[in-house]
Amino acid sequence: MGRKKRNFETGEIYHIVQRGHNKSYIFKNSSDKAYFLAVIQAVKESLPFHLLYYVLMDNHFHLIVQMEVESISNIMRNITLTYSKYYNHKNGRMDTAYGPRFRAYHVENRSYLLNLILYLAFNPVRAGIANHPSEYIWCSHMDILTNNNDSFSYDRLLCLLNNNYERGLKYYHNLINQKIITLTRAQNDNEFLTERVNEKLQKLLIELMSNQNAEDVSKSRFDDRPDARTKREFIRLASEKSFKTGEIAKFLNVSQYFVRCCLADCVLVPGTKT
Repeated sequence: MGRKKRNFETGEIYHIVQRGHNKSYIFKNSSDKAYFLAVIQAVKESLPFHLLYYVLMDNHFHLIVQMEVESISNIMRNITLTYSKYYNHKNGRMDTAYGPRFRAYHVENRSYLLNLILYLAFNPVRAGIANHPSEYIWCSHMDILTNNNDSFSYDRLLCLLNNNYERGLKYYHNLINQKIITLTRAQNDNEFLTERVNEKLQKLLIELMSNQNAEDVSKSRFDDRPDARTKREFIRLASEKSFKTGEIAKFLNVSQYFVRCCLADCVLVPGTKT
């Protein structure tokens, strides 16, 4: 049975996602990513469309595109086939570089577009390969920061954000900066909460081991490998006081599996971090 034909409307904006075959890498280095962008530029010349935003990760990519006349299916077919030929020749492969056919989501309104831009810009940050969007060059964010608007349709995107290029550029910077402020506050809040939890667990530990010198306990935090009975008793007490398994495990520097086994009084699998 053939694939169901997908209908794309001219002039509409779509979010395209394509992953590697079996989630494997489709970009092994910077040369691969640069070649892929060159392929997009070449396809744009023969099958006109607007690339509003992109981010290239190692095993997948995101594109925000606006159709003109040509179907997105034809555009993506040309992009993926051209890149697959390059990738297979370079790596001595025969299989496709990609997984199932690309996913396409209709960007129906401005709110969706704004959230999508943030999602793509901060994708490398979430993946742990950058601390800030400006540290990752394989994303439209860097092109916009450096005013590299020749290749893709960033002027069109910025006008969509706030009526004209200059106001749109200012709006874009504010959008990114506000997200950074929000993430920084959340990180600080999490660090503060973690410290408070550790202080409470430390107090509970000292109370449990009151027969030992409190200062030594505070410094060691079980680094001197106390007996299993003491450790299990502490885990039981902490759980009774509604501390989470992850909080207890992090404080003791043990696995969550170990904590759960102590609470269930089960037998540990050999090699478990204790």
